[in-house]
Amino acid sequence: MLAIYILMIIFGTVIFREPEPEMRYHLIPLVRYTTIYDGFIADVLVNVGMLVPVGFLGAITFGHKDALKVAAIGCLLSTLIELAQLLGRCGVCNIDDVIHNTIGCVIGYGIFILCDKLFHQIFGMQIADAHTMFAK
Repeated sequence: MLAIYILMIIFGTVIFREPEPEMRYHLIPLVRYTTIYDGFIADVLVNVGMLVPVGFLGAITFGHKDALKVAAIGCLLSTLIELAQLLGRCGVCNIDDVIHNTIGCVIGYGIFILCDKLFHQIFGMQIADAHTMFAK
């Protein structure tokens, strides 16, 4: 499921976008916070929310005890998307997007941890154990 979601992100952020005449980029972190523009909050929420499922599914896929690995995968995925947008001229390469996406990935991991604890209290097993049990 993680791979399918990652492909959906890549198609939505890179492949299905029309190329623009020139490369656009913002490489100074958080500088856009000084000039709040129309749609700023929506941009931040979309970029945070986009990788929440990656953090959740990454915790299932790579193990719920490895938060750093899950965060690194989210950061790497986001960086690759931003570079593809820059080189393909199909969006704005923005360092803030990498920051927001990584935060979203960490939030997704945190949601997994909370759900896993609740699942354990109710069913007496971890979500990863149930995932493995049903995968057979």
